[in-house]
Amino acid sequence: LGYSALAITDEYSFAGSARAHLALREAIERYPAARDFRLIHGTEIRLEDGPTLILLAKTRAGYGNLSQLVTLARRQARKGSYRLTLADLERHRHWLSDTIVIAKMGSESNFEPLARLAGKIDSDPIFLACELTRGADDAARLAALRELSARSGMPLVATGNVHMHVRRRKKLQDTLTAIRLRTPLERCGTQLAPNAERYLRPLYRLARIYPPELLAQTLSIASRCNFSLD
Repeated sequence: LGYSALAITDEYSFAGSARAHLALREAIERYPAARDFRLIHGTEIRLEDGPTLILLAKTRAGYGNLSQLVTLARRQARKGSYRLTLADLERHRHWLSDTIVIAKMGSESNFEPLARLAGKIDSDPIFLACELTRGADDAARLAALRELSARSGMPLVATGNVHMHVRRRKKLQDTLTAIRLRTPLERCGTQLAPNAERYLRPLYRLARIYPPELLAQTLSIASRCNFSLD
């Protein structure tokens, strides 16, 4: 597809990291040019009293810090679940060192707690995720996020929220969602993605959807993430 990097961000987990690492090794054996491809390891955390955060490891220390954070979240809830709050992040903000933090926020979200946190961590600025998936409100969403970025000082970056590698897996993705929700498929309603755009889209399609500066920011972030499971 022409991608130069890809971030694996399972929810409160690094479950896919080892498989992705081994897949990249196999790809390099077949296509030596794949050596230049950057696999980024991270996780997605949904704060109990705040936004969802995408956390990416920049270094070995950052990967260890994120592992500590995931372990804390798992220990604070029953088995199979997790719990993490803004207060937990404040208390353990040293675990955000050597990481990239990207916040998923709506235009009406309160950014003050994250702004305070950003001023206390020894890391890059907290970025603001811009996810555009060909929805009816994409233009309005982009405008609102740009305004929020200007007010908060958090730079915008394009994100894909990819759930499948190709469009035709949408039916399987819907089925897995229904299983997770323990709800019959026909009653899942808006819990299902409204279209099949959450896949690894070709670069030419991304260029039609996202402003160029938001795509350039993804390359800038990827260049700072040097950790490998090797």
